[in-house]
Amino acid sequence: MENKTISTSASFNFGWLKFKQKASLFIGIAIFITVLSSIQQSYQLAEKDVLDGTPGLYLYILTLLGFLISSYLSLGVWRIMIKHSRNEEIEFSDLFRVSFKNLINYLIANLVAGIVTLIGFIFFIVPGIHIALRLMFISAYIVDENQNFEQALKSSWAITKGHTVKLFIWGLLATAIVILGFLSLIFGLFIAMPIVSLAYAFLYLKLREEDIVNYH
Repeated sequence: MENKTISTSASFNFGWLKFKQKASLFIGIAIFITVLSSIQQSYQLAEKDVLDGTPGLYLYILTLLGFLISSYLSLGVWRIMIKHSRNEEIEFSDLFRVSFKNLINYLIANLVAGIVTLIGFIFFIVPGIHIALRLMFISAYIVDENQNFEQALKSSWAITKGHTVKLFIWGLLATAIVILGFLSLIFGLFIAMPIVSLAYAFLYLKLREEDIVNYH
């Protein structure tokens, strides 16, 4: 794995080409998730107003529910992106074909990764960035391989060995694309996010040494 070559430019080129194949579906998913998130935030603000700014039990429950829904949909998005990157058929309903077991493992894995990364940041910034990059594929392994949280953490750590510099550069470029999308009257974000997600899927498949065909 260490000698596997990955290209940041190829990943974003792949993301753009694959996005164009299903542009309406990806934009629809992005709009759906954005609207759902906006509704949740509106309810939270309304609840705060009712309670004169003091959080109540209902608000905490609503926040937790929103977090769980967001996490579930994130896994659904990764499932769709990876399937599409393999040239498999995808549809909107794939967003909701994530198991409860996947969700639980995703939450535990991200909690562990978050704690370890935070510790890394406490001991200077560089170790924290390194750890975050080494664990960036845990979601993919959980939703794609149905791995448990421990397996996903180990798999992501192994697959990214020797690639942290390129992954860091990729992360900077991905962030720049998302920011540009947001500045493009916000609608550009509905294009930028799928492209970045597909580029992420490209890296995942490349590091797994899978053949990626018919995307030119």
